[in-house]
Amino acid sequence: MATVVFLHGYTASPVAHDKELASLSAHGFDVLTPEAPGHGTRADGRIEAWAGMTWPQRRERVLDLARVWGNEVRELIETQPGPTGLVGISMGAFAALAQREVATATAALLAGPEIAATGCDRPLLLGLAERDESIPFEPSRAYGQREGAQLCTYPDSGHIMRAEDWEDLWMRTVAFLCRELE
Repeated sequence: MATVVFLHGYTASPVAHDKELASLSAHGFDVLTPEAPGHGTRADGRIEAWAGMTWPQRRERVLDLARVWGNEVRELIETQPGPTGLVGISMGAFAALAQREVATATAALLAGPEIAATGCDRPLLLGLAERDESIPFEPSRAYGQREGAQLCTYPDSGHIMRAEDWEDLWMRTVAFLCRELE
C-alpha cells in the first residue's frame, strides 16, 4: 500500500483538511499528517508573534519554517517501506517542493520555487492560482515548466481558491497520486 504524507498550510492544521484526507484514505492510501513546527500540538507562540509583521517579513519566516519542516518530513518519508507521495498546500507545498527528490511523486498546491529542489526527475503536479496575492504566479509557472510538472492553473482564483477550482484541483491531485503511486 502506498503512503501519502499530507502537509497543511500556514496557520492551518490537518484537521482543516478532513475532506481531502478522507478522499485519500478512500482511494486506499495510508495517510500521514505531521504538524508543522509552531502549529497545532506543536504551538510555541511563534505564529502569534509573527501576526504583527508585514507580509514580506512574515513570508521569510514562513519559508524558513518550511525548510525546517521539510527536513523533518524527509526523515519521515525515508522510513516508509513503499511508494510515498507528498502533498502540500501553501507552506506545506513549499516544504514538499524542497524535499521532492525523496518522494515517489509530489503534488504542490499554491507554492512557489523559492526553496524547491530543481532538476529532479520525480513526477510533480503543481497547482497554481493566477490571482494569488501570496504566491507570484509567473515564477511558479516557469518553475513548473522547467521541471516538467503537470501544471493545473486557475485564472479566476486567488490564494484562497474558489470552491469549484479547489474541488477540480483536488480531483486532479488524487488522480495524479493514484497514477503515480500505483
